[in-house]
Amino acid sequence: MFVKFVSRLVMLTAFFALTAFGLVACQLNTQEAVDAEPPLKLAGPMENCLGDSLGVIENYFKGVSKVGEVDSAFECFAGALELFQTHGRGSSSKDSFSASELRSFLHAHFLKNHKISDSLLTEVMRVKQSILGGAADRLTKKEIASLLEVLETLRIEANRLRPYIDIINQRVPMDSQVDPSILEQALSDFTYTMETLGELLGKSHQTYRLDNLQTLLLDFQGLYSGRSDWRGPQWFSEQMPLFVAAKALLIRPDGASIAPSEWRLLFSHIGRIYGLYLRFKYAMSDRDLFHGDGLAQIEIAVLEITGILDEAIHAKTDGKISYQILTDFINAIGNSGSFDLPLQTATLEKLLTPLLERVLNPIVVTARTSRPIDPKDPLSAKGERIPQGGLTKANLDRAKSILLGWVETQQFWDRLETEAVKQDPSLAGKPIPLKIVRPMWAAFSPVYPEPWEDLKSIFDRPYLPSTRANGTLIFESSKTIAYDRASFDGLNWKQQIVRTIGYGYVSDPNGLRIKGITEDQFKLVFDDLYLLAVDLGFLDKSDGDIWKTGFSISNIFLFSSNGDDRIGYHEATDLFMFSFASSVIREKVHAKVLAECPHQPVDRAGKVTIKASCWRKWLKKDYLTYFADLPGWIKQANRFDADGWERFLDNIEKAARKADNPSGPLTQSEMSRAISIHHYMEALFTRWDANGTGRLSRSEGDKALFLFKRILKDASGFDDDEEVRALFHWLLAYGEPPDDGDLGDIIKWLWWKSNPDVWDSRVEATRERIAQIFGNLAAEL
Repeated sequence: MFVKFVSRLVMLTAFFALTAFGLVACQLNTQEAVDAEPPLKLAGPMENCLGDSLGVIENYFKGVSKVGEVDSAFECFAGALELFQTHGRGSSSKDSFSASELRSFLHAHFLKNHKISDSLLTEVMRVKQSILGGAADRLTKKEIASLLEVLETLRIEANRLRPYIDIINQRVPMDSQVDPSILEQALSDFTYTMETLGELLGKSHQTYRLDNLQTLLLDFQGLYSGRSDWRGPQWFSEQMPLFVAAKALLIRPDGASIAPSEWRLLFSHIGRIYGLYLRFKYAMSDRDLFHGDGLAQIEIAVLEITGILDEAIHAKTDGKISYQILTDFINAIGNSGSFDLPLQTATLEKLLTPLLERVLNPIVVTARTSRPIDPKDPLSAKGERIPQGGLTKANLDRAKSILLGWVETQQFWDRLETEAVKQDPSLAGKPIPLKIVRPMWAAFSPVYPEPWEDLKSIFDRPYLPSTRANGTLIFESSKTIAYDRASFDGLNWKQQIVRTIGYGYVSDPNGLRIKGITEDQFKLVFDDLYLLAVDLGFLDKSDGDIWKTGFSISNIFLFSSNGDDRIGYHEATDLFMFSFASSVIREKVHAKVLAECPHQPVDRAGKVTIKASCWRKWLKKDYLTYFADLPGWIKQANRFDADGWERFLDNIEKAARKADNPSGPLTQSEMSRAISIHHYMEALFTRWDANGTGRLSRSEGDKALFLFKRILKDASGFDDDEEVRALFHWLLAYGEPPDDGDLGDIIKWLWWKSNPDVWDSRVEATRERIAQIFGNLAAEL
């Protein structure tokens, strides 16, 4: 988002630097007195050359200027000044000229068909006063001499960038190949030019207001009226609020003006940020950014951007970029009308406080706060977070360590692959078995231990999330799991996000971060990030209560679920991995159903709904293709007869529906949930079906009972553990709880509780049966 703004900002600053000065030159020449001396006669290329130079400026920014055109334009500017310096004589002083005299001179000799308005003349003289000093309504011959030096610098820099203007202006299409050597030269020259312009403008004599620049641009646009459809100056003027907000963000809170001391830093920031953006766009758009040279560029970008923001924070008298400055900048981007933001501005504003006060606010342990931890409350002890009030160095340092920690773990994987192939050349180009990954990973010595250690804890698990090349989840134990680059990449960025977010909602960065947060605190996380998830397409607007389901699912059905009263680091990582893996299948199902089924009215999220009968038809038709990577479900489906399919689809639909939509058309969120349920069931059987029969026996069920205890107690009201155990095995045997209004069921239930010796012969729960249980407990999930 920010780099998109900078791409436009560079155009604005470049335009200001390369045309405003030139325009000053033009209008300064009009101060020639014409009453005492015979009129000056011009002919040949000098005549009306300033008018012709307007076309050169347009061509330059459009990237179509020719060799020599830029020189000719500057020669015109400089020639006019030199003539004026040599032959000019002011009405009140021979070495000083009024603005109106300058305009008369230019109109008579250099502009012909172009007229300089009073407003344009005033604004140009303000530029002159800011850069060269002196009065706002007069120009001296000494100032002309200084201006000639400025013009020569601008001529050199304009010619330096002219061969690369299409790259700098992003006129080269994204899919075009840019010669790496040309790109590197362009970036090098661009950085040098920005530094040069910053130094040049840094010699200013007084502060310059940006509303004057806006007026100057609009007046300059008027010179093209009726002659060209180019709207560059007008567009730049419309972006002035964004320029003001960015300047306030990067340097001093007063964004509406630029002091002499601020030009150098401003242009330096612009050059560094925009240079990185161009490198990403043209050198890295089709490259692997997770490894090798691409990853090295990411590391450079992190260091550059955090360095820029560190300087911006240091420039503020209170040591922070306030929320007001950040909010103004966000709103300026949204209001500019020139950028397609991935997030709504309201979402970005809402994220500021949880991001800066929680997620990126480090825990500080003091004598006052380092009391014993209450294990029931992750926010109870060990440390506190000092209120930030905006973006501070503490926030920035935390963000920097997070990003560089991710970079380091990615680099570790490159090393691991290299060392693994050295040990066993047959592994070249193949996934690395976990039995090889574990000891190698443990041997690394990280600069950023937290992400390395968290990944180690995942690798050491008996069941852990790994994906195939197509993004689907692998349902196997660690004995057979192997990781390739794509699988590691997917795990690493997801666990990094989980760790980063989780850190913000505990007071102990070690133990409680891993153990996790309670249900109420998880809701706080969800509320803070809900709009972000909606904007990114992870959730629908109708999913405002899905946090409760996610919490329950994490505690029961995943590889790391432990059935306790909180969602921990491993459970959250698994949930994230499962969600993305199921989305691979979900997209295929959605595409087919939306293409084949009549669309029903939209839901609260604005998405079309589908009749359940049509969804069921097409899910069944291509079921074996959709779920080819879930072997247990494929085996189960191959055993279905017509009645079996009907029962299965009934159970899946019931489990997927939300409580407020028991029978209407299915929402896309509900159809997605049906795909996720398949993954939850598959994980449950992968973990607990020890003999691989596809059926959970009584003994296997007993091992998994601890996961279900809490939710069964909540659903049934039972307090006695043995009674809960009896209910659990009843559900495994029959799929639904006993009907407390049916006498037969009551008698059967009482007999069941009293005769556990019969459970062995009656408990054989298939995936379909677990889906039935899921549906019956859906209100509690």
